[in-house]
Amino acid sequence: MLIPRYSVRTLLLQTVAVAVYCLFLTLAINGHLWAIGVLAVLHSLIFLLILHALVFAMTAPIAWAYGSLAKQPAPTSPFATEQPPPQLVSPPEPE
Repeated sequence: MLIPRYSVRTLLLQTVAVAVYCLFLTLAINGHLWAIGVLAVLHSLIFLLILHALVFAMTAPIAWAYGSLAKQPAPTSPFATEQPPPQLVSPPEPE
């Protein structure tokens, strides 16, 4: 696929999001404390998202390696035995 499929709505939403971010950035530079707080929260969330992705990327190969090296028990049925099941009620005697 050479051309990604973006709709006009998606592009407009991305443009609005960037515009609001730039507005908050401008207000934070001008000294509004609430804008500084909003940007701090936004940057913290972005940082945590990246951190979680990095931790997952580092631990997933380790978990995959240990999972594939671990010996898996052969699947067995808990109901399959060599003997018939015990009868709790004795069968009636034929007459």
